Amino acid sequence: MWCIRQATFATSTLMMITSAAAEVCDKAVGEAWQAEHGPVWLLNPVGFPIGLTLLICGLALVAVTRNRWIGIVGAVLLLLYASALVFADLVPQHYVYIAQIREGCRSYRTDLMDLALIATFALAYVWLGHRGKHRTITA
Repeated sequence: MWCIRQATFATSTLMMITSAAAEVCDKAVGEAWQAEHGPVWLLNPVGFPIGLTLLICGLALVAVTRNRWIGIVGAVLLLLYASALVFADLVPQHYVYIAQIREGCRSYRTDLMDLALIATFALAYVWLGHRGKHRTITA
């Protein structure tokens, strides 16, 4: 009788869904993320879209100032960020990244869409900067 009770307890404990099931995603994405939110990326953030807001504000800054160098610097920073994303998560696919994919807060497809969106913003920065005035330093 004791063995049956212990086996039932062990089986029910192992089959229970606990809060430890989303141990990686709540640290990587945030406490507000739930499984029904789906993978997080620039167009589907958890909470306020800070990344997208910064990208649009930077684009507006380049458009308003019409300064070529601001556009080039913004594009270079975006490309550095995109390369850091590729070489930190997508290429090595370490165990934390794979656990995030398994739990549902990240996906390979949305990470590639993030890269495409960042590259599009970088091209927009360069294009708006190229349309701007070329500032030369005169002595």
